[in-house]
Amino acid sequence: MKRPLTIRGREGRSLLPVLCLLLALLACAACGQDRGAASGDRGLVIGIGRDLYYGPDDRTYLHGSTHTWEALTYLDGDLRPRPWLAQSWRSSDHGRVWDFFLRPGVRFHDGTPFTAADAAFCIDRVRKNPKYDPVDSYRDLIQVEALGPLHLRFTLKEPCPFFPGLVAQYNSPMVKPSAVDQAGRITRLVATGPYRLKEVLPGYEVRLEASPGYWGPKPAFRRVTFRLLMDAQTRVMALIAGDVDAVADVGAILPEQVPDLNHAAGIILKSREVATTHYLTFNCRRAPFDEVAARRWLLATMARQNLVQRMAGRIAIPAHNTYSRLAKDYDFGLLRTPPEAGPPPAPPERPLVILLHGGTVQRWPYLDLAQAMQQMLAQAGLPAEIQVAEAGAYYQALKKGDYDLAMNPNTLMTGDPDFFYSYYLASDAPANPGWHNPEADRLIAAARREMDPTRRLLMLQGVEAIVNREAPIWPLFHERALYAHGPRLAEFSMDYFFRPALLSARPASASKTP
Repeated sequence: MKRPLTIRGREGRSLLPVLCLLLALLACAACGQDRGAASGDRGLVIGIGRDLYYGPDDRTYLHGSTHTWEALTYLDGDLRPRPWLAQSWRSSDHGRVWDFFLRPGVRFHDGTPFTAADAAFCIDRVRKNPKYDPVDSYRDLIQVEALGPLHLRFTLKEPCPFFPGLVAQYNSPMVKPSAVDQAGRITRLVATGPYRLKEVLPGYEVRLEASPGYWGPKPAFRRVTFRLLMDAQTRVMALIAGDVDAVADVGAILPEQVPDLNHAAGIILKSREVATTHYLTFNCRRAPFDEVAARRWLLATMARQNLVQRMAGRIAIPAHNTYSRLAKDYDFGLLRTPPEAGPPPAPPERPLVILLHGGTVQRWPYLDLAQAMQQMLAQAGLPAEIQVAEAGAYYQALKKGDYDLAMNPNTLMTGDPDFFYSYYLASDAPANPGWHNPEADRLIAAARREMDPTRRLLMLQGVEAIVNREAPIWPLFHERALYAHGPRLAEFSMDYFFRPALLSARPASASKTP
């Protein structure tokens, strides 16, 4: 395992512009070699900042932005569940039984029909493999069974008031059972989406083609390519040069790149509030942030110095909840007023560690925020170093508690606060930062099973009040994601889960279909 890259002070940034420029020039030169062959028949090419290919040993094989696989439900703009492969549902036995009725006429990419038996297999695949269900979403599921070709029944040990949202998107990816081996690995991606996988070039491109038997609207583009461009400057230069038609994903365009895009001919810059929130996580296992007063001091000082607005103003929406404000049913706004600052904590006998995931620093202004925070801590007599770690080292450091502060994004994929609480705040949560509060645990567990909406809201408000008081993890901002497209596209958008709207994308010339 490689050691994390350690950056001390602002001098660590001096080489970044040079490296970015070199990478951009190399990438654009490589793209230019095949541009002539691809310009007329390449279809839609989208530049992204992360790899959408997850591989066979993953619950979905490809990221949801590819539109290759589908699920039982999806969430609307208010993060409420709406039909997808399931066209309706109902509950009985006080929320312990949920019946879903599937959409007729849906077929897999190979032309075979999609049935309730296939859906039951896919749910069991997820719940029986902890790596596919890291937060144990199906902990209360007794059985899932097909009661007919299109009738799917879930039987639970305990009531679940948010079950239609619980099975949204990544919790119920539907793939053909015969394309899954005995260990649950996807041997080939055969699903139901409007696009099917044509080819994967690992670390470079995911190439798709339209599925002729898709049950829904037919896309205008027969071919779609997602091209991995890890460097932020490379992504923007590729768009301006016409090597990609769009740059679209959460964190794909940085705030400081807006002026360049606004001045580029033919480039249309857009923004969309997404269900992603960015967090500052405190290590509550060790001094100084094992004390509530130390955490509140830092948050108050950051707010007073307006660090977030200075560094992420173009994409930052003030966070008044611990999760996305798009979840309109749970927008309590209890974190609206930042904590009051007391005296700074006593410095430990070591520098503080601000931990960053290497995959985030080219997608969000985390490094700028960390350096501003580092400077602020130093002024208070608390020296700090910034460690930028690759994925494996980052998560190992979080697990072992080898950090003091960390920054990370999280998206409210089920639309319900329990998704966030079960991952970060409950004492048994997989990403709990060493914080334990018996009252919060009681309220989280009770709200998970409370079918009365009014009583449940009061419980969830109680959790938010505790978070506001003790601040084990704090929302820095909700994201307004930036994306852009070039003149080859007449219509292009991205939704609140940062999925490019491939079904509504249109070429500039309506006379021919790419």
